[in-house]
Amino acid sequence: MFKKILIANRGEIACRVIKTARKMGIATVAVFSEADRDALHALASMGHGDELAIVDAHFPAARLAAVGHARLARIPGADTPALLRAVLALLPLDDFEPEAAWTMQVVGDAAARPPAVVDVQGVLKDRGERPAATLERNAFYERAARAFAILPCGETRTYGNVLLRKGVLREAAQ
Repeated sequence: MFKKILIANRGEIACRVIKTARKMGIATVAVFSEADRDALHALASMGHGDELAIVDAHFPAARLAAVGHARLARIPGADTPALLRAVLALLPLDDFEPEAAWTMQVVGDAAARPPAVVDVQGVLKDRGERPAATLERNAFYERAARAFAILPCGETRTYGNVLLRKGVLREAAQ
């Protein structure tokens, strides 16, 4: 059996390998970029109930992070669904509260579901999570400013934003 493995991959695949290795009691060493390092450190530092904002390229991430003192870790090479899959491979969502994910409502049409939101909901469903609730634009901005971390990504579609509340990491069944 291996005692330690080197991961020279990025994103969701690396996250899955790390998660599986942890379950098997195998240590991991990963090769990563500066952006990956900042994001992984932010995720590892989050506690139960802390919130994370994955936001698109249009989002005022730097300003809101400065206002709320949130950690800011840019992941320009991923779109929102890819980054959401990677995050969910590492962190569970909160199951103590009725809602643990939120998307931003379309201004002037709260019932609209833009393609980026449809994709976010699809990722949540594929991962066995509850659907995201919605927040009005300014309420979303206010909540994102209070988030533990904001991860701006390379998503260019409008409304490619999702807020997540971290749940409890549970021991794997033996």
